[in-house]
Amino acid sequence: MRDSLVIQQPGIHPFRKRLIIKQTKAERRAFKILKQYRVKVVKQKLFHGKNGKRYFVDLWLPHYALGIELDGGIHSKQIDYDLERDVEIMLGVVALIRFQNEDVLEKPQFFVDTINKMLLTRINFLNTFN
Repeated sequence: MRDSLVIQQPGIHPFRKRLIIKQTKAERRAFKILKQYRVKVVKQKLFHGKNGKRYFVDLWLPHYALGIELDGGIHSKQIDYDLERDVEIMLGVVALIRFQNEDVLEKPQFFVDTINKMLLTRINFLNTFN
């Protein structure tokens, strides 16, 4: 239901809309897990790279400046693109963490524990700017 509200927003990027509609099982599961822990999470956040290209991150945690990428089979065929994309996104104060789809679907506690550690690290890092 919430997805239908998001994709009906005026001005939403058409590619973002398609990504939300066609989200993977792992993306849906990760989103649900994060929402259970009351973490604000945005699906398919758009970033503009310094190189002028646009990149979407599967899940974005704005309070922590943390992007989460969930890698399925296609990512084994686009390693160079993913590396370029990761570097462009992380040129700011943004952190990016990658999980295999199986990590979320088959080992959800591993996903939760890793995210918890990353959030603590991000809190400490972002507090250095205050």
